[in-house]
Amino acid sequence: MQLTKLYPRCHRRFSSLPILGPIVEGYAIWLFGKGYPRHRVRVHVRKTRVIDAALGRRGVLQLEEVTRADLGACRPACSQDDADLTGAVHSLIRFLDERVLLPLRAPPTRSAILVDTYAAFLRANRGLQNSTVTQHSRMAAELLEFAPICRIQRWPGPALVVLERLQRSLTP
Repeated sequence: MQLTKLYPRCHRRFSSLPILGPIVEGYAIWLFGKGYPRHRVRVHVRKTRVIDAALGRRGVLQLEEVTRADLGACRPACSQDDADLTGAVHSLIRFLDERVLLPLRAPPTRSAILVDTYAAFLRANRGLQNSTVTQHSRMAAELLEFAPICRIQRWPGPALVVLERLQRSLTP
């Protein structure tokens, strides 16, 4: 209903979008409810076509697959290159968050679990302060980025031993 008032002749362009089409009407209503003026709502709704196309290029096929990272990638590198698109992406993320349509948090990766285990070890067994643990954790994460993944997945114990040895060698 709101979409037909905003775009009487071309509202189907927005409601038929493959990914964002089902929520565009609710998005427009939400924008009005947040106090956005009519012309700004029209701009944000118009930008949903650009966002939808960018999501499609990223391989997203349906709304349930959309993540914050996907939406963030739709923004221009410099926010002032297309301030309208930047604003539309930001408000769309807020809308989807309020509707709990974005995943709350991605599950931790194997490397993240190893780094967290290593950080807990440093705190509990070595008695290091948080700032030192943070430094060592960052270094461990970088190391795990370049380590062969198959080896870490098969033998997580040796990876922790390597990290522990590395930590010892760097401690004065």
